Amino acid sequence: MDAILAEIKFEWSNGSSGQFDFPIHVSLDVDSMDPIFTPATGTPVPGGISPVDVEATLAWCNRHAWRGLCHLDIVEINCYLSTPSGAAKTCSTAASVLQTWLATHRFFAGRKAAEAKAAVAGMKRA
Repeated sequence: MDAILAEIKFEWSNGSSGQFDFPIHVSLDVDSMDPIFTPATGTPVPGGISPVDVEATLAWCNRHAWRGLCHLDIVEINCYLSTPSGAAKTCSTAASVLQTWLATHRFFAGRKAAEAKAAVAGMKRA
């Protein structure tokens, strides 16, 4: 997971400020996650990404994107391909990732708005 996060940082950083200023859309296929956490999917990947790593990556993107992650799809959930408990576990994992993304998005969006207001106020005085 460290290699994936390093690649994201490299690809999305604009170099000087360490922030990228375009809206980001993420489509998260649950089959990329370990089936221990998301068994109700069509193509399970043993040894896949953990929810903790997904949440940390989304939070990093929210911290380093001026506009943050504007869209998040969580796809490839197929409850018919699993037991009822597996379907519930997959949906619970997806809900947890979504809840974490929303929490970090609201936090960082509020911080960025405050920084923008301070910058505008500083320009008006100059």
